[in-house]
Amino acid sequence: MHNGLLKYIGNNQNNKRKFNALYGLRSKIIHTGMNFKSENLWSDLPKEEKKKELISQLEVILLSKMSIINWLITNNIA
Repeated sequence: MHNGLLKYIGNNQNNKRKFNALYGLRSKIIHTGMNFKSENLWSDLPKEEKKKELISQLEVILLSKMSIINWLITNNIA
């Protein structure tokens, strides 16, 4: 599932928990059609809930970038 991510970001318990949580979120999006509540342009969500969703989105982006960068470096591509 996420062995490549663990290899290129770090194989520790915190990363495993984070990846499992993000994989669960991904599964909800793919299999149930779930959307982030903040995707609506005029969302009436409380500020704290919007912030929480933004942090999740940023985590996915940053972990993906880190993994790609470390893969490129490890394979002498960059």
